[in-house]
Amino acid sequence: MSLANELFDGFPQQISTGGSTALVVEQKPGYFALHGEPLPREKAVLLFEPERIAVLQGSPSPPLAPTQAISPVYAPKGGESLAVPTGQLFIRFRQGATLSAHRAELEQAGYAIAQELDYAPEAAWLRARSGSIAGALDGVSRLRAIAAVERVEPQLLMQRVHR
Repeated sequence: MSLANELFDGFPQQISTGGSTALVVEQKPGYFALHGEPLPREKAVLLFEPERIAVLQGSPSPPLAPTQAISPVYAPKGGESLAVPTGQLFIRFRQGATLSAHRAELEQAGYAIAQELDYAPEAAWLRARSGSIAGALDGVSRLRAIAAVERVEPQLLMQRVHR
């Protein structure tokens, strides 16, 4: 088993986003994402500066700095666009349900609210309480099982494509 396989063992092979127009992305062999500083900017295939994430080709080579983490890189089935999970999830409850009414259920599912949205009291950005990107992705089904949840979407960063 390769180092990348061992490091990415807790990550799903595929991630499905969206409802009726679902986008399915799958792990892209030969790439990994480095989250946190210092970023190897000169070696990056793709850089997300504000989020401090670099996409690199090859396999990760430890040791990592204490402020760094790695994740697999994903791509749409049959596509080349690279997608990187951030560890945040967007959740939206049905209209009339509020985030505050479901806070305990979110915590029981292993999540903390990263950002409440003033303009949408039924929605928020979440992070796994463990702080792990893999942990955030692993619990999506637990969040979707909460009765009033309308949608749960992992945040995936993708390169901007100009049309």
